[in-house]
Amino acid sequence: TKQQESKQREEEERNTLIKDLREWTPPNNYRIRTKQLKRNFIKNSDTNEYYAKMIEKKIAFKQGRDKNVPKIANDFVQELLEASQNEDRCPFRRVYGVVLGGSLQKRLAIRHKFDGDIKYQNDHYKHAQRVQREILTWISDRVNKKAKEVAKDQRNNFRIISNPNRNMTIEYEGCEYDILVAFTYEVRLYCQFNYKGDKEHIYLLEDEELERIAQDLFDHHGKYKKAIEDAQMEEFPNQGDIDFLGRNMSASLTLLSTYYVRETFIGKETRLAILLLKAWKQYLLRKGTEKLIKSISIEMLCVYAKHIIKEGQLKNTNNNDNKDDTDHDNNDDDDNNNNNNNNNNDDDDDDDDDDDDDDDDDNDAEITVLDIVQQCLLLLIYIGEQAKTSRPSMLVWPFEETPNETLITRDRSPNGLKARNVYFERPAPSHGQYHLTGTHKFFSALKKKKKNKSRGRERVKRKKKKLQKKNSKKKKINNKIIIK
Repeated sequence: TKQQESKQREEEERNTLIKDLREWTPPNNYRIRTKQLKRNFIKNSDTNEYYAKMIEKKIAFKQGRDKNVPKIANDFVQELLEASQNEDRCPFRRVYGVVLGGSLQKRLAIRHKFDGDIKYQNDHYKHAQRVQREILTWISDRVNKKAKEVAKDQRNNFRIISNPNRNMTIEYEGCEYDILVAFTYEVRLYCQFNYKGDKEHIYLLEDEELERIAQDLFDHHGKYKKAIEDAQMEEFPNQGDIDFLGRNMSASLTLLSTYYVRETFIGKETRLAILLLKAWKQYLLRKGTEKLIKSISIEMLCVYAKHIIKEGQLKNTNNNDNKDDTDHDNNDDDDNNNNNNNNNNDDDDDDDDDDDDDDDDDNDAEITVLDIVQQCLLLLIYIGEQAKTSRPSMLVWPFEETPNETLITRDRSPNGLKARNVYFERPAPSHGQYHLTGTHKFFSALKKKKKNKSRGRERVKRKKKKLQKKNSKKKKINNKIIIK
């Protein structure tokens, strides 16, 4: 029947999609050539060192230098708590705690731009959505009231920068904070107000604390996953509810992403590359660019970029090892013949040895900040081009070996991916928006670089076109017009 044929087509399309997702990888022309890494490093060693120092000095958040940032955030939370006690029916009274999440805990914050998550307990997501809006509205009113209380020349230090329905960005005493309100199914001791002491609500985690918290979140994440799956299985599933639960899970488990992107895990150069791209994003936002990729996407891109560079180095090393084994076998077979020509080929052998040494050094070359940034831009160009096709694209976290299910693996189905609030690109709808919103627009100018590489081919095309145009002109031969 037609219904069975339709289901069969849907199943085939789904299987094709899963297969494409599992096999997705950037082609070689969108990867840095590993044999250039060492030469680039030697040539630009001073530049790389300069960038590293400037990122640390001008961009990166330093706990000692910027020690007022957690204090300002703590004072802000204390003001909200005190104000809520003076109101009978205040939505903020539902909040049981707060955590300094995101970039600050990851030590991936750029100066003056930070994240925070406000936690409240709830049992049903329908009610939780309304409570979330009420809490955000109340916080917005408090910031506006604070701005009116201070002197006019200080009011810009207390303002709402953006206030969508699900999160908000404020400026408070010269620092920008992204505030997310999320509900949890359990009350977490380490998020509660006054956890570190009287009026001490916000703090930076030590490695040992983060390890314990991550283990706790591993035990609880199943509840958030099941809530999304239940919402998807309803008779008439509401996509808005599913998206809300996905965003809530991401915010509630924000410290898990902190656990995965520690510098000891991803490396110093990757951390610096993330900071550089985040600062670039913030610069573009201040210039008026509206749609940019999320900061967590920048982190993922940089980690993945470092991974595929190392992957290329490893592949080259294996190829060289196989080549050496083959050459060794051939040399054993032809040993007698080669002995007669040893004296004549000494110089050539020395040159070949030098080339082999260079190849080995290239495979062990240090990967710098600029290498990772360059690879990120190549990835974004490729993803932007893929967004215009029917083929899906997905970056898989490269470190999949984990004893829990909080990471996406290549074996997860599209339903499983959606359940974890991970989006992959599909054919663009008529209005031209993609799941990876803004990526290709954000870096559209970078496509010009790729165009420069293909100028030779374009020049050949122009010559052919000109020749065809010339041949297609009317020609008079023996008083007859012939059109070719």
